Amino acid sequence: MALVCRSLSEQAETVLYRSVSLSSDSAIASFHRTLSSAPGTALIVRRFRLIVDSVVDGRSPKLLVEILRLLSHLRCLSIHRKVSVSRILTDSREYTEMFSLYFPELRIFSADTSPNSLSHITSFICAHPRLEELHLDIPHSTNSPILDVTLPSSLHTLTCSPQLLANHLAPPPNTLTHLYLCWYASEDFFRLAKILGSQLVSLRLSMQRELSDGDAWSLGDLAVALPRLRLLRLDMGNSFRYNFPINLRMSKPTHFKLPSSASGLTIMWAPYAGQSHGFDIFDASLAQDYFTQFAFDVLAEWSPYVRRIIFRHALSPFVSAILSEDRTQLICAVAPDTTDDCWKYV
Repeated sequence: MALVCRSLSEQAETVLYRSVSLSSDSAIASFHRTLSSAPGTALIVRRFRLIVDSVVDGRSPKLLVEILRLLSHLRCLSIHRKVSVSRILTDSREYTEMFSLYFPELRIFSADTSPNSLSHITSFICAHPRLEELHLDIPHSTNSPILDVTLPSSLHTLTCSPQLLANHLAPPPNTLTHLYLCWYASEDFFRLAKILGSQLVSLRLSMQRELSDGDAWSLGDLAVALPRLRLLRLDMGNSFRYNFPINLRMSKPTHFKLPSSASGLTIMWAPYAGQSHGFDIFDASLAQDYFTQFAFDVLAEWSPYVRRIIFRHALSPFVSAILSEDRTQLICAVAPDTTDDCWKYV
């Protein structure tokens, strides 16, 4: 339509270039040519996503730096890798140069880290003190180097391993309300819950890095420790092996009284992002029956504190479940607007 109607051309370009994702050398070269012929296009871009593994041509790192230098209105930058195949970019001088750039309007930064990129990412975060979202995939190793950086005071959403919080002398900002904790042990969770308990509104947990023999919290413990919490998202693995520091099956104490400050809680469980296969020990119908019964048991035990449960199996749509008024039935409905990222927007 924009090709035959000039009045729509500007609107079409805004839609087309507002969010740019480059996942091949040819895409990098093509977008570079676009900016060279129409420099004003760079002012439209607000979100930029790069797949590092896509860079296999030695000319691409230089083109990427030239592209990024032009994106003066960028608000979201994402640099990720699918598999560790190509090191053309990460071994280049331009890779370091990328992290030395400054984006005055940047509010969201997301990156996969590696030992050779941590110092660059540290400098990049320090240079952008107005970040509101920070999502870092730190290498899954107990011997991984620590990202030694003071978190921006404006930060409200964070994805990280406990290395970034538990091992840092500076307390997390009091604006931090949404946390996705990865690659942690139960003691990490309990320690961070004490630090952040009064401010967390949304908590997403991957499974613990190892099975814990210690005590788990009940939902009652959670209500007391994190009274503002409104969403608890649990990432299941490729089998229904429950390995979290919160035991949803733990019964309510006889004399339990819900703290007056506790918010109503939604619990969400699903395969973690990128999990493309179902749980190995279930077929789809059996998994659905299992999750439905599990949801009913939790709601029957912990309502009204737990108001709703959202779940899904493999790539099926999310299902929202609530308890009937007489507390004898589970009322389920497909939740088409629920996404893996909804924990960020509670």
